[in-house]
Amino acid sequence: MKFFRTIRYDLIRGILKRPHFLLMPIISVMLCLRCSYILNLNEVAGSWLDYVMFCFKGMKPYNSITVEEGFMVPLLWIVLLGAMLYTSLEYPFKDAGTIGQQVILRSDKRIYWWLSKCIWNLLTIFACFLLIYSSVAAFCIANGVPMIFENFYEATNVIFSEVNDSFADSVILSRTTTAVLVTIIMPIISTMAISMFQMLLGLFMKQIYSFVISMAVLIISAYSTFPLALGNYSMVIRNEHILESGMKNVVGFILSTIGILLSIAFGSAAFTSFDIFQDKKNC
Repeated sequence: MKFFRTIRYDLIRGILKRPHFLLMPIISVMLCLRCSYILNLNEVAGSWLDYVMFCFKGMKPYNSITVEEGFMVPLLWIVLLGAMLYTSLEYPFKDAGTIGQQVILRSDKRIYWWLSKCIWNLLTIFACFLLIYSSVAAFCIANGVPMIFENFYEATNVIFSEVNDSFADSVILSRTTTAVLVTIIMPIISTMAISMFQMLLGLFMKQIYSFVISMAVLIISAYSTFPLALGNYSMVIRNEHILESGMKNVVGFILSTIGILLSIAFGSAAFTSFDIFQDKKNC
């Protein structure tokens, strides 16, 4: 019962009472405005799914960029994912230095605090994505964009124009299961893995440093399609259902799941092995 009370405490203080989540609707609407401008400029219409794909578009693989095109960091994608990682950044250790100490002292096991924070972290990322999808839906409803879970071919051509010659056969995501996989499951689970890794690093260093490292993971993902660069799996344009020879969903799902479980396991071992409060004061 004490463990569930700890989770309830984290959900209330760590999600419901934090203004950081307002970043998601703000950034989402800005991305929707950008997408709407591009589609209108090309005189094509999009669906809710097209707008979501634009938000998590990312950029085509670095090794397929020509000299004439030059390399540009996918700034919009990094800002969106960076906002989610920032939202899941400081609460666990801010809590550990205040009321969280009392929660641990009253718990039968100190590990309950860490496990509760892991659940909070995963639910925080899920809540961020839910806010993004909802904000895109609100924008689409307000602007008469069809609320359907299927992309429009013309809009897809415009959004992913830089890889039109390398489209996968299933680029029209008419199957709901494929659309869910590309726009929901893979971005969410890969971002969860990076966020959990960030929280694990926070046990050993200041949170700002762990945030810098997690942002570095995103930047490395922009340059490299190495499977362990988990940011690749949250870029829709690099998904195997969009791009030929794209990132494999099975590989991404397995690696992300392993990353989440390892973060939980190493964090559990580390948390029970040293005095987190004293160590955080010495950082």
